[in-house]
Amino acid sequence: MDASQPFTEPLTPPADVDPATLTITGEAPRERGYARGQAAAADVARAAAGYSALFTAGQIPPQSQRDAAEASLTALEAWDPRQVEELRGVAAGAAAAGATFDGQPLQLWHVGLVAARTEILTLAVEPTPECSTIAYAAPGRTVGVQTWDWHAEFAGYWHYQQVSPCGEPGLSHAGFAEYGMLGKIGLNSAGVGVMLNILKNRDDAAGGVPVHALLAGVLDRARSVEEALDIIDSAHTTSSSVITVVGCDDAVMVEISPHGTSRLRHDSEVVALDGEPIGPRTPAPNSGGFPHGSGGGDRGIAASGGFLIHTNHFIAPDQQDGALPLSATSRSEERISLLDERLRGFAVTSSAAGGPHPGADDLLALMCTGDGDAPVCTSADAHAPFGRRTATLVTVAIDPNAGTIRMSPGSPRELFGTDAPGASGPAQTARRETFEVR
Repeated sequence: MDASQPFTEPLTPPADVDPATLTITGEAPRERGYARGQAAAADVARAAAGYSALFTAGQIPPQSQRDAAEASLTALEAWDPRQVEELRGVAAGAAAAGATFDGQPLQLWHVGLVAARTEILTLAVEPTPECSTIAYAAPGRTVGVQTWDWHAEFAGYWHYQQVSPCGEPGLSHAGFAEYGMLGKIGLNSAGVGVMLNILKNRDDAAGGVPVHALLAGVLDRARSVEEALDIIDSAHTTSSSVITVVGCDDAVMVEISPHGTSRLRHDSEVVALDGEPIGPRTPAPNSGGFPHGSGGGDRGIAASGGFLIHTNHFIAPDQQDGALPLSATSRSEERISLLDERLRGFAVTSSAAGGPHPGADDLLALMCTGDGDAPVCTSADAHAPFGRRTATLVTVAIDPNAGTIRMSPGSPRELFGTDAPGASGPAQTARRETFEVR
């Protein structure tokens, strides 16, 4: 691929994308990476060139792109050298299969343009697309759902994956990732799943451990929610995000900034976004309990269960120093308010009817939005310039207790065939893949 040429990727409707499934195995990290690179050589090169073009559109010079990618790879090697060895394998495998970047065989730093794209984008002047996440946490009933909103031109830059462990303490995992990344949104064989929303802080910078490497590390190693939290806390990151960790009995949202991490759990008092309790021990929507003290402290989860919601602005009080909206046109607060309102209604109706715990599809159906709503589901503006066309590319549902992750191209609106919340089930025409991880 030639990153110096104008970006010409066509706009493909996200729901029309037919993602490949990569089955990745290997006895050692480099071998597993080599298999990934061989299996998707052209797409890894295409993703690297596409991100380089996006960075250029965001006024990041080519040398700054390389410097930032290499700095993040250096930080990653200090934190988890096995991941860097696996990424070396990706580059080597893709290059051996003929992948090029600007006419040269694909190199490690080219793969780093994708693996560290969140960190590199902190240097850009263009706004970043937004996502929405809901988790319901209760012993034996936890589920999580997310829309992944991203640059519409990249609708074909992702794939399903099933990854086998290489050595101890590795775990198998499944989910989806962008070409060149080791992991993104997924669920592992220990019943630990992860989802991701980007945030923004004035002190964000390039060069830290890639947040997508945190996701890959959790999927590869975490056997419990607490182990996942330890992995996340241990990384030196320089960009801002929130990682939602779901397990069989619990869910935690971890806000990450250059200043540290803060954990959000459902409050045992069942407090909603406005701070008012919905009812004693009644499942209720919530942005998360707030941390206190040092060391990533958090508040307890109600035994009866409850909801957590996140979009793209910081919630934790101790993360407000330097907290910024993703852009001047961000509608993050509108989206979280809409989801909060819908979950309130769902909780009250379900409780009054003596209904069961919600399933993932119940939550996804509440994320359907139309033109008059805050845009949980988004469609690309074909008239906007490259770098400003946003669409919901993937819809995800994770059920740790069932050991399944279900993914579909496009938005919940396309999955359910309606922009009205509360659909009874996916449309018959919906294209959806389910992966079981045990």
